Amino acid sequence: MENLVITLACISLILFGAANVMMVSLHSVDEFSQSWSNIQKLANERVLTKITATGAEINTQGDQVTITLLNEGNTSLSQFIAWDVILRYGDGDTIRLPHGQTTPGWSISSISFQGLPETLQPSILDPGEEMNIVLRLSTPVSENTTNMVTVSTHNGITTRILFRR
Repeated sequence: MENLVITLACISLILFGAANVMMVSLHSVDEFSQSWSNIQKLANERVLTKITATGAEINTQGDQVTITLLNEGNTSLSQFIAWDVILRYGDGDTIRLPHGQTTPGWSISSISFQGLPETLQPSILDPGEEMNIVLRLSTPVSENTTNMVTVSTHNGITTRILFRR
């Protein structure tokens, strides 16, 4: 009888341990599957995303730059707060400009389609639309220097433009 109680206790522990291992394994496989699905979704979104910087204008003081971006992809773009705008001055200094109305900073001044203000999906950069962003700089760009702005979307697609004051 004593052996029976010990045997039942051991069998119960083995079954509990096996069930626990199975649950942890299934949970790990499920997490892996979800991660893989998210990676595929992001990869597909990146394939469909393409932006091009088509122009840059500088004000006379050199402390404000307007960059024109064209959405040449097949994805509507938003989440602008998650975009990165980086300015590399001609002397090599580099700054990341935060999104917002601060100085330094950058904000959207307009979104248009074929020169007309957007009417469908306001505040979203749809395929074929152009967006003007204004960079407000605390340190103006120097005269007779070539500078570079890099713009990166929320999903990591980038474009660059060189401009000269």
